[in-house]
Amino acid sequence: MTPKLTHDPKKALATSDEMHPFHQHELDRKRVVAAIDALSRASVFGPTPSNIKDLTLRLFYLKADVVTMTHVLLQLDEVLAASVGALEGDGASSSVRVQRWKAAATEVFPQIDRLAVAYKALFFFLRAFHDLAYATLLELSGQRSGEGTSMKDCFKPQKGGRSSNNPIRTDIESALPKYEAWFKSFRELRNDLKRGRGHGSSTSDGRINVTIVLQRGNVSEQYALIGLDDVVLALEMSAGLFGIMKRHAAAACQSNQSIGR
Repeated sequence: MTPKLTHDPKKALATSDEMHPFHQHELDRKRVVAAIDALSRASVFGPTPSNIKDLTLRLFYLKADVVTMTHVLLQLDEVLAASVGALEGDGASSSVRVQRWKAAATEVFPQIDRLAVAYKALFFFLRAFHDLAYATLLELSGQRSGEGTSMKDCFKPQKGGRSSNNPIRTDIESALPKYEAWFKSFRELRNDLKRGRGHGSSTSDGRINVTIVLQRGNVSEQYALIGLDDVVLALEMSAGLFGIMKRHAAAACQSNQSIGR
């Protein structure tokens, strides 16, 4: 019979001792909670032009999807972190840890699977949210959006190799200087995920991460690490877009009022 893990999750996740091998992971969990709170409070609501009310309502629902999925991810992360803490948290030798992992495989590997799928699902919700945010910004700036509107178009160079003079891109670069680099990296990984990719786990650098098998050409032995620090950054970028949308909405309402006088 395969041995069962016997641990107290709260004890395994104790954060008072900074020497705990997964202390950094616990700090990341707290940062995720703070980022969830910031995104939950972010909104376009207030003065909003009538032509984008449907878009803002859809943004509200997608934001709720992202927040809820992140809570689910945290719950699954807590379960896996407790197991990893029981297996590795006492500083045992590598050979002992290997034997523990083998003995607990039937219990812990499904935990890794569930957490990995939660990350993948969150990435899909996030991508939909950012595409819709770009559609909203287009409409607020007097341009047209459609069903195929994608945030990737915001950073697409003009024909002839010239850089884009898209005013929305300029606003994003000003308010969120790291957004473009983050979005391109995020989109590339999300595109890999939708093609079907294997996963595993890594417990290096005081963090518990999910590993994703990548495909680059004919090579599939490359891995990406996804962890709670990536979730924090994604939520912060999402909340930052709300700030840009809110400013555009206020300006559009003011412009409409001036025209109506």
